[in-house]
Amino acid sequence: MVLLKWLLVPLSLLDKILLLLVVINDRLMYSPLQKYLTPLITKVPRDVVLCGRKLTLLTANRVTYGRTCLLVVIAACLKYEYNWLACACVLLNDLLDHVDGIVAKAQRQVYGNIDSPLLGAFVDAFCDKVVNVSLLWTMLLLTELCTFSLPQFAAFVGVASGVICMECILGVVRVQDYYKEKYTGSEATPTAGIRANMEGKTKEKLENIGLSLLCVAMASRNPMDNWCGLIGIISLGLSLRFAVGSLLHKLRSRRATVKRVAVNGHISRVDDNVFETAPYGCDHTSHNDHFLRHLSAPVLSDSLSSENLNKESDGGDEKVDKVYTVGCFDLFHRGHRKLLKNMRNLGTEVIVGIHNDESYYKLKKKDPIDTVEKRMANVKNFADQVFVISSTDPSPYLTCCIHLHPGQTALYVRGDDMPRFPGRNVIEPLMPIQLLPYTQGVSSTQLRAEICDRGEGDGTDKLKSF
Repeated sequence: MVLLKWLLVPLSLLDKILLLLVVINDRLMYSPLQKYLTPLITKVPRDVVLCGRKLTLLTANRVTYGRTCLLVVIAACLKYEYNWLACACVLLNDLLDHVDGIVAKAQRQVYGNIDSPLLGAFVDAFCDKVVNVSLLWTMLLLTELCTFSLPQFAAFVGVASGVICMECILGVVRVQDYYKEKYTGSEATPTAGIRANMEGKTKEKLENIGLSLLCVAMASRNPMDNWCGLIGIISLGLSLRFAVGSLLHKLRSRRATVKRVAVNGHISRVDDNVFETAPYGCDHTSHNDHFLRHLSAPVLSDSLSSENLNKESDGGDEKVDKVYTVGCFDLFHRGHRKLLKNMRNLGTEVIVGIHNDESYYKLKKKDPIDTVEKRMANVKNFADQVFVISSTDPSPYLTCCIHLHPGQTALYVRGDDMPRFPGRNVIEPLMPIQLLPYTQGVSSTQLRAEICDRGEGDGTDKLKSF
């Protein structure tokens, strides 16, 4: 009971210290890596043509598969007693775990959303579990357990077996969640946000530290007589604490019901929480900064009823502090007005990002009718703040513009016609997402087509006058 209580107790001082150390590690290692590797990776071609055949040269998943293959090298080094080389390979695997995320982010900037973030996150997490389980099993096979005292045997075998079991359970849950979302489109892993993400990263760091130290300790006949072995087992034992927390987050998310909101006869989904882990290839640094500012900040999870959506803006308790969205808002119409008015009903401050003319063209393969200045002026009549987005990917702009003080609540709103909208990878760890029903019978594309049909040629002149 004491052990179970230790595993399940909420964030304690020790946990906060460990989480802070992970944040510092990311700032000292991940941030410089991202700064210097991103320009190099953007220059490396993703595909090459060889003998008339197009071959994929570099992707984030290729990096992940490559670092997974290191487990064969590590196992061989342990077998033939090249222990320091095995330790170096474990540390290299941890380094490449950062690199695959940087590759995904850099290639998304160059090629757009060419890779599936869902598949990338799944492959990254699942390969981590394959490496951890395989190496611990190898260590159990190579260790002369007969040299251990009873407490040493209990600690070594108990912790190693516990980590193996937890990794297998989390792997099964991860596979189920992946295929559930892939084939049903349902959000399978919502949870309590930034804190859960940081706990997962802390678990990975503790496992890597434990495995690398155990590789060095395996040079001794009894690894538990070596200080490296003791610290390694302690690190793996601490990782169990975070593994249990990660599993509980996943199980709670499965019990969480998806609430539905009726708006003008339509149904829209409301996500109770946000995803547990940051999507593959997103900027960890911004998440760490947000975590430091909001270590104890509450996460909004109150339900939003149709009464709340349709009531006048009266500063009621149901409102969040800030409501965000991003869009193009060309040929401003009643659907846009309805979206912005609903945002006002949902929150005290309405903040809207608008794509400029260049990014609009890249997204829609056509020029906007209204200039970005006109589109901003139209939206400003309904919003408190308007900012310009000059890229097809709004992620870096959202990262800069979203700022919440401790205790503030926020909500991100989009139409339910595009649940997989650009920038969702940044929004999900920061705030809940609400998909409002798409206004039927009106859209900028439809208005554009109707005006062109009534004119001659491509209808450009009529569109300009409109």
